[in-house]
Amino acid sequence: MNLRLQPSTSFSSSNASGYTIVSCDQAVDGTVMVLEKCYKTLRSYKDLNDFVLIIGNTGTGKSTQKIFLTNPEDLVCYEAPDRNLIRDRDPQKRNISRDSTIISETLTPSVAVHKPTGTAFCDLPGFGDTRNECIQIVNAFTIKKVAEQAQKVKLLLVVNHSSLKSGESRTDILDLLKNITNFIQNPLKYAPSIALVATKVDSRKTSRQVIDGIGGFLCDVRSDLGKVILEDSKRAAAEQIIDALVHKRYGEYTRISIFSEPQELKSLNEIKTAMTERTHILSMLSNLAYANGSPDDFGLTLSPSAKIVLMKMAEKMNENISEIMTGIGVKVKKYLETRLGGSRREDLGTLFQEQQKLDTALKELTSGTKRRNFEFLQDLAKSLKLENVLGVELEKFELRQRKLIFIEDALHEDLPANILQWISPIQSSGEMFKNAILQKAGKYMEEMETRLRQICTNVYNDFRCNLLKLESNKKKSALLHKYIFATGILIEGLPEKKSVNTFIWKVQSILGDGLHVNVDVTTGLVILKIDILFGVYPFHRTPWIQPFEVLERKLLEANRIHAIKSDDQEEKESLEKKMEEQRDRMEARDRAYQAELKEQQERSQLAIQEHEDKLEEIKNKYEEEIQHQRVNWERRERKHEQQLKDQYKKMRGRIDRMEERHAEEISRNNRGFTIRIPFPFWQNTKAKYAHEKVSELNGAVAQLATAGASNVPNTFGARAKLKDINLDAWWLLEVNKRHNKDAHLYKCYQVNPYTTNTLDFTARKVNERKPAINAKSVKGYSCLRNAIMKPFIQPFNKKCHPETETQRFGWFPEYSGYCDPDRYDERFSFAHKTENFIKTDTAIRAHDKLMKELAAATAKQDDGKRV
Repeated sequence: MNLRLQPSTSFSSSNASGYTIVSCDQAVDGTVMVLEKCYKTLRSYKDLNDFVLIIGNTGTGKSTQKIFLTNPEDLVCYEAPDRNLIRDRDPQKRNISRDSTIISETLTPSVAVHKPTGTAFCDLPGFGDTRNECIQIVNAFTIKKVAEQAQKVKLLLVVNHSSLKSGESRTDILDLLKNITNFIQNPLKYAPSIALVATKVDSRKTSRQVIDGIGGFLCDVRSDLGKVILEDSKRAAAEQIIDALVHKRYGEYTRISIFSEPQELKSLNEIKTAMTERTHILSMLSNLAYANGSPDDFGLTLSPSAKIVLMKMAEKMNENISEIMTGIGVKVKKYLETRLGGSRREDLGTLFQEQQKLDTALKELTSGTKRRNFEFLQDLAKSLKLENVLGVELEKFELRQRKLIFIEDALHEDLPANILQWISPIQSSGEMFKNAILQKAGKYMEEMETRLRQICTNVYNDFRCNLLKLESNKKKSALLHKYIFATGILIEGLPEKKSVNTFIWKVQSILGDGLHVNVDVTTGLVILKIDILFGVYPFHRTPWIQPFEVLERKLLEANRIHAIKSDDQEEKESLEKKMEEQRDRMEARDRAYQAELKEQQERSQLAIQEHEDKLEEIKNKYEEEIQHQRVNWERRERKHEQQLKDQYKKMRGRIDRMEERHAEEISRNNRGFTIRIPFPFWQNTKAKYAHEKVSELNGAVAQLATAGASNVPNTFGARAKLKDINLDAWWLLEVNKRHNKDAHLYKCYQVNPYTTNTLDFTARKVNERKPAINAKSVKGYSCLRNAIMKPFIQPFNKKCHPETETQRFGWFPEYSGYCDPDRYDERFSFAHKTENFIKTDTAIRAHDKLMKELAAATAKQDDGKRV
């Protein structure tokens, strides 16, 4: 689906409208990039806990307030044609919208610290700044992250004074109250922590008079809320906000301050009135109580298209996690191989423990299909001591997880996660590790069995050597009983030992300390650093017991032979009985051992089958959830597409009606023209208009407007009738289309020529419209056209300088100049903040003033007679 980034108005359009669109994938990529920038910005202030959140509509001066309250020396006042404005002293730090408040300059959170108190002032994106899905999502993410970080919060509401005047329209203040109540979920909690600053105040009245007027206005608005807000909960929330703001003490409003328009061209810290107002604002804030911040206290409504972008973002995040897990799997495999290669036999217990942790974690993971079931990686890395190995991957993984949590919270649903795919790389590494450890463990068991057999052989040889030295039958019998007794204790005690180390310690204790045999019972018997219990393949005690049973049988046989030689019939029969019992015991133990192995094998196969069935069930469940989610997405996309089509159809009808009315005006005005400029278009759009061409165009238009058929300027050639050079047919057609009630549709045009991505939103380009005048029939056409177009032509073979706005509004031919595509948007966003632009903008304002006067003069001529 193609999805256009929405403008600052509610207007949306599909591709058929002729408006520039971007794909949803491009929107997702851009949003992810900005979110990462937001996160890095907020991370740099992670040690700050006390926040003043500066909130308000777009264009109210929130960024100015943040700098004014923390570092007023950084702000300077400069002269504009109609008033004094404020900007940052350092051009590189300017993010204050100087000439237009249509577009918010705060796209990522901006924080400044008031050093005397250590309070962080955070400038949040404006309520009205919902130009596109990206900005809506970034706003929501910013608010959530700041609220998570801020332990104590105060709220500073910044409002244009024009919205707080009696007798003015209350639309702005009602919209603001609606936004605030949507943003603050629990107004009563933040009632002691909120204050208001009115900005852009006309300084003709005293501060006390202005503040009292604002307080009275808010009280009047509160009394009328029942007429305009029908929903009880919303009305109650708005009343709570106003009640908090109009709080009085000793007859004065304590939660309202003002910030006047400066009257002196100085740094703000040198303007006495400004610093007095700053002191009042800081004092007002210090008297507020901090509220304990919580992410659940704040909210931001997302449009349907923004939710679609969020869903696409979730898909992309899942893909990114799959890529991260693949990289983690490779590093884990390499780490485990290194661990195996550098390990010794006594490390087998440590390796076996690590393998069991990994195996258990992976098995537990397969019990769910939600992202929240996949929060094990950090714990696993810590338990296996992989933090240094996986540091970068863990940070990336954590960032993706946080974004997915934000997306799930914004959508109010748990998103399905392909956990089986995510853990597959680690599973393969774990299987390799497990097989290698089992092989190493099997080799260890065989070596220990061989060593025990050797020890038993040495013990028997030691016994025979000692026996041959004895001559007395009594002493020989005593020696035989001593060895048989010790061996019997071993055979009875060893089956009770539950682990490898306890088994070895028992053997060393009986043979070394008990019998005092002249046999080495330590060398070759490896004690593990971490003990391993018997019963887990391949750790079984039976193969280790068998050498001692063989030793016992040999000793019994030797004793029997000794009894025969001694002609002790009773002893002989007793020994034969013991040997028979030992044979039966060994056979029973062998049968039990074989049965145990068989049972263990069957259990293992059953566990494998159950695990495979479980994986298949989870896979099917995940596919069902994905299918269900896909159906929901398609339904939402169809609904949104229909909304776009309806909006476009409605807007197309309005544009067609405007063009019909304009065509009627042109047909009626067949002997002259009337310039209708209800407001200076060039000022509001900040078009780049070269200074030397402004005077040329002004002169040409003025002469055409006043010339008769016989004295047309030579520049254009003599014409029989002025209607042949009717500017309404071309230039005014383009200008006047913007000078109507729908002019906001054509503001803020900004496009990257390399990607054709709309940065704000777009009107149809001039060169996409068919001019209504035949250039060949009018000699002056090309002169006028060049006078307008030439300043917007980018110089060839030159890089795009920051002051160049040639392609901002679409008034350009095919672009062919050289520019760095990777950094175009970055420089482009600062284009209107340069000294060259300011000079040019001054000329534009002069041009607008001339156009107004010319329009008024022409209108009077039309009232009398047609020119």
